[in-house]
This record gives sequence, C-alpha cells and structure tokens, in this order.
Amino acid sequence: MPDGAVPEEVPKLMHRTNRTSVLLLSTALALAGAPSWAAGTVGDWPCVQRKVPTLSAGMMWAGPPITDDHADWRKDVEISALVERLAVRRTSMEEAIRDIDAFVAGLSAAEKADRLTLVFSGILQKANAERGEILEGIERFTRKQRQLADNIRAKRQQLEEVLKLADPTGADDEKRRALEEELGWQTRIHEDREKSLTYVCEIPILLEQRLFTLARELAGHIE
Repeated sequence: MPDGAVPEEVPKLMHRTNRTSVLLLSTALALAGAPSWAAGTVGDWPCVQRKVPTLSAGMMWAGPPITDDHADWRKDVEISALVERLAVRRTSMEEAIRDIDAFVAGLSAAEKADRLTLVFSGILQKANAERGEILEGIERFTRKQRQLADNIRAKRQQLEEVLKLADPTGADDEKRRALEEELGWQTRIHEDREKSLTYVCEIPILLEQRLFTLARELAGHIE
C-alpha cells in the first residue's frame, strides 16, 4: 500500500461511526425533551395540572347540600336513566341541556331542589368513577414511558460499547445494525407517545369542564 494511503476499511468504519453517532444524538435529544421520563420524577403524575384524586360537590355545586340520602339516586328509575345519559361524554352538551330542560318541565317547584340534587349526585359519582380510571391510566402511561426510556438508555449504552470496540473489517456490523434498528424504533415509539401526552392530560380537564357545566345547568333550575 502506498505511503499515506488510507486503508479500505477506514472510510467504511467512519461511515458506520457517523451514522451511529447521529442515531445516538437523536436518542439523547429525545430523552432530554422528556425530563419526566428521563429524570425519574417523584410519583407517576406527568401532567402540568395538579392531580386531584376526587372531585367534591363543594368545588362546583351551587345547589342544596348533598346528603347521604342523595347517594341512593339509582333507586329512582327516571333519575337513574337521566344520569346515565348526562354522564356519558358521547352525549353532547346541547343534548344534555335539552334532557335537563325536559326533566325539569315535569317537576313541580317543590320537587326541583331534591330531585335535581339527586341528579347531580349521580353525575358526580359517575364522573369520579370514570375520572379515577383515567387518572390510573395516565399514571400507567407514565410508568410505561419511564420503562421505555430506561430500555432506550440501556440499548444506547450497548451500541456505544459496540461502536467503541468497532472492528474495521465489519465483523460486528450485524450486531451493530440490530442494535441500531432496535434503538431507532424504540426511540420513535417514545417520541410518538410523548407527543400524545398533551392530549392524554387534557382528558380529565375536559371531564371536569363538562361536570362544571352540568352542575351549573342543574342548579340554575332550582328556585
């Protein structure tokens, strides 16, 4: 080989090294953009808003006090059916308001306070049950993201070791490519899930807003 000539294996090794370095850098940036997963925060709540485990009537209800008697709203067939319709999110707010107006139209002035309070008690119970499942789901989401971030770090370290001990002949190319492929798709999954976090965190907020609106509509009919 002439003096000063570059061995054939060197450009190949540099190409492999550069390509892998880009992947390692993108992986590091992906984890850096998600400090809650990368830094191991206390607890599993990732959302900006403070976690409130249970919504209370006092937070939104302007009607009569809710007593233990109002927990028996399911015993009234008409109220139970109305609560079921109002509580599900697929019932639009326009439909919910029409249902409330129709229900109120059949009540005397003396009945409104107790029966509308029963309706709200039912909606609150249903909303807290659904919201509890949503909060648990969000925290499961956090734990899975944290576990995925840990897996990515471990895979990244393995790839760095392979790159550090790279064989110029390409004997380790198959192992390196397998690690690159696995690290690449794990990073993409992590990034895609991270992008959905804003939507995930909005779900309990939307549920709370719906409950506030229904509470206002019901209490507004009480004289």
